[in-house]
Amino acid sequence: MKTKQASFPTIEQLLASNVSWLLEAVDTKEAARTICVPEATLITWRSRPGVNTPRFFNPSHTRVVRYIRLELYRWLMSGGHISHVGGIGAPISIPNADNDNEEDA
Repeated sequence: MKTKQASFPTIEQLLASNVSWLLEAVDTKEAARTICVPEATLITWRSRPGVNTPRFFNPSHTRVVRYIRLELYRWLMSGGHISHVGGIGAPISIPNADNDNEEDA
């Protein structure tokens, strides 16, 4: 089975087609799910100054924390998680449905 390098849309392409969804404020649980880290990890990152964490905000006079979905994707695309954990990114391959029956060359 052939695979090809995944091609992800740019922030501008996502924003053009999903404005309200991308600008939505999400809670810590949804933010953690979006960037594929445990919720406790986000909470820990927020409490440590200088840690490369996605931008978040607290509405006035509340203990609520919210993340703008667009900022989560910007952070991911800038290598935020990879640079935080000190790892290197692994290339993502997806099956090419058009070439499933072709043999690898």
